[in-house]
Amino acid sequence: YGMDFMKANGKQSRKIFKITENTYKQGIHSFSRKHSFIDMSTRKHYEGKHCITIIVNGDEMANVSFMVKR
Repeated sequence: YGMDFMKANGKQSRKIFKITENTYKQGIHSFSRKHSFIDMSTRKHYEGKHCITIIVNGDEMANVSFMVKR
């Protein structure tokens, strides 16, 4: 999945995270993942619109936006 984080300058920056790499038979598959929004030395989170995108085989399948407030 890809997460578009709000930067200090108001623009968004995408970071790609891998859930799994495997071969699956055709059909519906379910996955779950938690994502922490705790500030780290390598990433600070800013208020504003963030977006998460589900990416399958390099194709964006779905996305949703949400607001982060302090």
